[in-house]
Amino acid sequence: MSGHAHPLIKDLKSANSAMQALSTQLQAIDITDPVTLARRAVQTFHGQLLPQFQMEEEIVHAFVAGRDENLDQVMYILKDDHAEIEVLFRKLESEVNQLSLLRAIGSLLEEHLRTEETEFFNLLEASLSPEESILIHQQLRRASKP
Repeated sequence: MSGHAHPLIKDLKSANSAMQALSTQLQAIDITDPVTLARRAVQTFHGQLLPQFQMEEEIVHAFVAGRDENLDQVMYILKDDHAEIEVLFRKLESEVNQLSLLRAIGSLLEEHLRTEETEFFNLLEASLSPEESILIHQQLRRASKP
């Protein structure tokens, strides 16, 4: 399947745009209002990132688990990132020193995105037939509808 990105990969990359924007905001040098930024970051996490993480794990990861050792290892790293990101956001909801926590979350989001872009998407695409990719894509579309 390699050589032509299927809509599944395009959708997964597109879903990362909110994470990329948030990562950039959280790592900005001139954060003047960390309380407001933290509140918006928590809203973005609960409204966009957490549902995205859950769909990736429940649909994509579950579908390809056990097919390829390298893919399984990367999925384990990504799932661990998801859990760590969730813990940091929960901590952010009550943290006094928000600025350092915002930067830590931004850095972790950036690292997570890099792993997805440089490893996961390539391994995922290589492990799926076009038919399987379409099936997962359809499942993600159905799961994301309200």
